[in-house]
Amino acid sequence: MKVRLACFAVLAVLAGCTTPSAIFLTSDGRVMRCSASGWGVAGTAVATNIQEGCVNDMKAVGALLIGEAGSVGLTMASDPSVLRILKVVEGSPAARAGLKAGDLVTAVDGVTVKNSADMRSLMFGRVNTPVRITFVSNEIEKTVTLIRASIASVMPSVGK
Repeated sequence: MKVRLACFAVLAVLAGCTTPSAIFLTSDGRVMRCSASGWGVAGTAVATNIQEGCVNDMKAVGALLIGEAGSVGLTMASDPSVLRILKVVEGSPAARAGLKAGDLVTAVDGVTVKNSADMRSLMFGRVNTPVRITFVSNEIEKTVTLIRASIASVMPSVGK
């Protein structure tokens, strides 16, 4: 029995530890992962500290855990100077509000957008929170208030 306990203790010290991953979304649309691994008692403690530090840093710069981040379901043109909608995700808050590919976004929450980076940053927010989008469709300016849906329901491939 003593031999088995001694073997178990040695295995526990030698075993590796991987901290749980935390996946974040930044306001510029990047998906970031915080995780670390270590070996033995000291390595496990160091890995945990590294992972917790990463999580705290991500939160400090305004990144949201993927489960907390919301989306309205718009994909914008890749050219940063073009504010036209490239795609609207079917069934998304944007689609339900009538936005469509080709519409021109002019303001978000009352702030005039100058480029797609500004727009992405202004549209970034927590799930179940409102965002007001002003856009031009068929030469008619409209403003709609959308409630951000979970990223998983709008863009299931993000965070996998």
